[in-house]
Amino acid sequence: MTLTKSRVVLVETKHGGNVGSVCRVMKNFGFERLVLVRSRADAQPEARELAYGSHDVLRRVEHVDSLEEALAGASRVVGTAGRAGRFGDDYLAPEEMAALLRSFEAEPAAALVFGPEDRGLRARELDRCDWVVRVPTEASRASINLSHAVAVVTYAVRSAYLKTAAPRADASLEKREALVRHAVRALTKVGFIRPADPRRLPLKLERLVARSKLTAREIATFHAILDHLESLPAPATSDAR
Repeated sequence: MTLTKSRVVLVETKHGGNVGSVCRVMKNFGFERLVLVRSRADAQPEARELAYGSHDVLRRVEHVDSLEEALAGASRVVGTAGRAGRFGDDYLAPEEMAALLRSFEAEPAAALVFGPEDRGLRARELDRCDWVVRVPTEASRASINLSHAVAVVTYAVRSAYLKTAAPRADASLEKREALVRHAVRALTKVGFIRPADPRRLPLKLERLVARSKLTAREIATFHAILDHLESLPAPATSDAR
């Protein structure tokens, strides 16, 4: 499996060894396109030494002068950050990002962006990203090697796309309506529905079921639960809500 439409973007990388190691990691996980922003680190001897088995990726490195150029044509832009900052709780774990990406794109054309070794991505560079990923490291050792960060993120993307997507054959309107009727019947028996206002709760249930996109199997599971609820003795007095 290759992820040829996606790209890894390294911003102002300083050490050729890191570029070479990133090439090797990309080859491991099916990525082929590497874009360097304001860097010539791939020209350093260490780059070729550490790109063992991935010299083809190293030879095809693209050089650009701005992040905007590096992101041209990308469907999603995923930035990476090593420290907590102004994004609060909006960070995603790598596997969360990968699952989200897969839910949007059957074949990803994303740009995975990594900052330089000494400072990471600047705030204005992160502002250009659709999502920001943080690798959940120990707080006392939040900084990890650039190639290791690339390995974690590219592995998460590859893993998400190797999983077989579960079929989402949404239940038909008739099946959803039947579920609501069954729920009303069962909830009436146990005294949950207020006799003076029998329509309000069914309407809420209809809207809930419509938003939930239940599959036929999930509908059957709820029917089984409601069957059990109906089999319970009716309450002596109704304490309906």
